[in-house]
Amino acid sequence: MRKISRKGLIAKVDSLFSRFIRQKHADEFGMVVCVTCGTRMKWQEAQAGHWIKRGHAAVRWDERNVYPQCSGDNLYKDGLQDVMAGHILNTHGPDTLQELLRLKATTRRWTMAELRELAERYQ
Repeated sequence: MRKISRKGLIAKVDSLFSRFIRQKHADEFGMVVCVTCGTRMKWQEAQAGHWIKRGHAAVRWDERNVYPQCSGDNLYKDGLQDVMAGHILNTHGPDTLQELLRLKATTRRWTMAELRELAERYQ
């Protein structure tokens, strides 16, 4: 059995987490709604849009920070950050918004064991 690198494990968790987020928000017909523009699409066509970008490890896999988005909003409109913040505010309240911002400012290095645990959780 080949040992997976840290980079490979992070990529695996990213992929599993993205699928989890999109499926979690899908209706019984497998459809999701882009949280920033309202477009309905199959969950497979959506992207997992992060309010605070993935480079901030402390919130990279925080479910409160990530929602289905269309590729247009996520890629070409930089995630429509203000609209996404409004969605998080309406969904979770101001305390969560502040908590995510606080976590953004922290340094987080996930251990290999923690990454494996995340991969199992989102499998």
